[in-house]
Amino acid sequence: MSKAVIFDLDGTLVDTAADLIDSLNFVLAGRHLRSFDKNDASDLIGQGSAAMLQRAFATLGVDVTDIELRDAHELFLEHYASGMPGKSTVYPDVHSCLERLRASDYKLIVGTNKNEALARKLLERLGLAIHFSSLVGGDTFSTRKPAGEFILKALSTVGVDRANAVMVGDSANDILAARNAEIPSICVSFGYADPSDLLTGDAVIDNFSELDPSVIERLLAK
Repeated sequence: MSKAVIFDLDGTLVDTAADLIDSLNFVLAGRHLRSFDKNDASDLIGQGSAAMLQRAFATLGVDVTDIELRDAHELFLEHYASGMPGKSTVYPDVHSCLERLRASDYKLIVGTNKNEALARKLLERLGLAIHFSSLVGGDTFSTRKPAGEFILKALSTVGVDRANAVMVGDSANDILAARNAEIPSICVSFGYADPSDLLTGDAVIDNFSELDPSVIERLLAK
């Protein structure tokens, strides 16, 4: 029976914080607002770029209309896409981990709240796309993480039941999505999440060299 691993993207497979913050600051500079830095990533990244902008404006105490937010988001996406992959880098041992799981016949899925087209472009330019059977983004379905339905629909794209799947991510958003879908979660300790969030996952890894089929099988057996 087929088994699957769903991976978050930003802060899990790829360190994208510098580019996301750069694009955010580009938008903010146009409004003569102060900038953020990479240390702010954990407070801003995780729900998609529109939510990132909303959080930034809220942090700065700036009220924006829906139209202003839409325009700001379009500007953000244009700037972000134009420089891709920019400063973004694949985390250590990701490639070897993905190759190891594929060799054990796992179907690999990217499940991200990032716009699907942008996620696909990033994976292709970083040489990661070859590893994945499916990619679903924040605009692929009518739901997104942390909705369990997002996870179940992602699994349906490769024909795998939730009893044979795990989620790998870096944030409470990923953990909650897995919990809502009733699948185990594996947290990476090097992403953008608050460290306390990791405690609510079913397992934690510090490097992708630690993620192999035996870890996944133990979780599925529970």
